Amino acid sequence: MGNSTAGFVSTLEKSNDEGVKEVAAEKLCTKVKQFTQHGSYMKAVTKNAGKPLIGMLQGGTQKGKNGAAATLSYLALDAECKEQLAVLGAIPALVQLSKEGTPELQGAAAAALANMVSRSPANQAGLAEAGAIPPLVDIVKSGLNEARGWAASALGNLVLQHKKNQLRVAEAGAIPVLVELATPQASLTAPSSSSSGFDLLGLLTCRKRDDPKLQQVSKNMEMAARALSSLAFDCIENQEAIAKAGGVEVLLTLAKEGSQRDEVEAFRALALVWGKDEKGQTKDKILAAGGQKVCIEVVRNGHDDSKASAASMLARLAHSDAGIKESIATSGGIPPLVELGNTGAAQAKLSAVKALKELSTNCPENERLIEEAGGTMLLESHRSGMKFRELSADDEQRLQDVQARANAMKTDNADHDRAADPAAVELQQAWSIQNPDPDKPLCFK
Repeated sequence: MGNSTAGFVSTLEKSNDEGVKEVAAEKLCTKVKQFTQHGSYMKAVTKNAGKPLIGMLQGGTQKGKNGAAATLSYLALDAECKEQLAVLGAIPALVQLSKEGTPELQGAAAAALANMVSRSPANQAGLAEAGAIPPLVDIVKSGLNEARGWAASALGNLVLQHKKNQLRVAEAGAIPVLVELATPQASLTAPSSSSSGFDLLGLLTCRKRDDPKLQQVSKNMEMAARALSSLAFDCIENQEAIAKAGGVEVLLTLAKEGSQRDEVEAFRALALVWGKDEKGQTKDKILAAGGQKVCIEVVRNGHDDSKASAASMLARLAHSDAGIKESIATSGGIPPLVELGNTGAAQAKLSAVKALKELSTNCPENERLIEEAGGTMLLESHRSGMKFRELSADDEQRLQDVQARANAMKTDNADHDRAADPAAVELQQAWSIQNPDPDKPLCFK
């Protein structure tokens, strides 16, 4: 066998000893992990080892199946490789493993499926047709902790910009289990393949956001929030279902008690779940759950990527609502918004100015408070129609190009189920989940 890729591949192709093949698959996985950025290498391995690896999923030892699934996970990070693996039959084999494998193997299959479907319209359709949705929902509901996060990732990728899959996943009962997975308290009681050995609840309660142990615990919640975002994007039915399932309250709790990444994903998801909300029911849920205070706190002390979302939410809460305008002011919301408008990143500044505009409209008292806090120039820039931005010419052109593509998508009815242009997806805060921790193998042991 040696220690070369060619030797490992040859063993997988020719050996009849499953024990030897499992060793080859494990060693090949280590090699592939090291060279995921080398497209030619990934394609060569896929071409020569893809079929025997898929065969191991069906007839190998337990350890061999685990190694094969992990190797396929890394190979599927390459756009061309994931398409070729689908042609070779990886999807039905992985779906079968997700249904009938041990809990550890179900997790390995979920990780591979998450990468197989990421940014791949053809594989989005293929996974749904192969029956991947029910077993993935089951894994999110009751799988091992590691597996639950990857199954949530797979579901999020499966529904990204795909209306039929959004509805299929919702109909399969995914929304309540994803809401549960996004709940900080629930993540502490799920089955796990290993003992944590530390006080998770204490970490969450005191918000030690940079603690690496908390980051590991919160990854499932982050993945669940992302999946809920993909389900909610431009889908009124799912927005209402998520709100009905308690998603608004859970996402606000996650923003308060989770890690910084949890906070970012929670706010992005909440913005999408809010949707049009023509009857104001979601707004009422946000207010009842203390969302106004959460937003003010995030504008004041949150992660940079969350501040813009929180400011936008405050602007929307205050729109044409005199009571909320007064409440935000009396809760100390104006000074941090002014500070954000003066010193924040470009998008955060725009969101802060929008919030201050809403707070000051037909409200002289708030206008006075804004001026006292040093926000006079911010209001004047808005009133005079000045273009309030801090973007380079290249950045401005890029945003204009992305917006143009996003607008074109809205009028393109040729294929309602196709995946979106990745740049438009980024602009609209829907994203693909395809970045396994490079320092952590995808094997579930």
